[in-house]
Amino acid sequence: MYIASKGFALRGLRIPRFVINSGDVMNVVWPEPMGRKKEQLFYEALQGSNQVDGLDLKTNAALAAPSVPSFLSIPFSKAWALCAADSILFAILKKYRDGNAQSKLSDLPLIVRTMVAVAIASSKSKVVVFSTAGLDPTGENRVLEYVNAKAKEGWSFILMNFPRMGEVPKSDVEIRIAEPPPQK
Repeated sequence: MYIASKGFALRGLRIPRFVINSGDVMNVVWPEPMGRKKEQLFYEALQGSNQVDGLDLKTNAALAAPSVPSFLSIPFSKAWALCAADSILFAILKKYRDGNAQSKLSDLPLIVRTMVAVAIASSKSKVVVFSTAGLDPTGENRVLEYVNAKAKEGWSFILMNFPRMGEVPKSDVEIRIAEPPPQK
């Protein structure tokens, strides 16, 4: 077990009980739009920087954030070095490598940045929190295929889903452990 929750509250928002084990992909349906304070508090709790009663961390989670300035400013050469051992990412990044050591991750498409962010976060923790916000359905599926491949190697993932434009937000957080994809 990496993380367990008896259930807790963040500023009035109820987080239900859950357990994350090795290889789990947990789907969190967040009731509020992306970028609100309660979401940040949830990340801080999972990362261990915000103590929350009812949350037991055996492993702190790492956040994969492909659109924050500190990530976007990482030189492509550093990302290349970090991801070289990952055969899936290596093949994808090879298409974008132009030999320009000055290029940044911000030059890459969002789907590639998301996968690189997941890989870098995976190098820091066995539990990774990520989102597919901004990706089209094809991009979401490619990222989820990558995440499922990493889950088979023992990593665990927390996928944050947010209300889309025009959707009526729910009042509670929903949590589901995804069924593993069928074996081919």
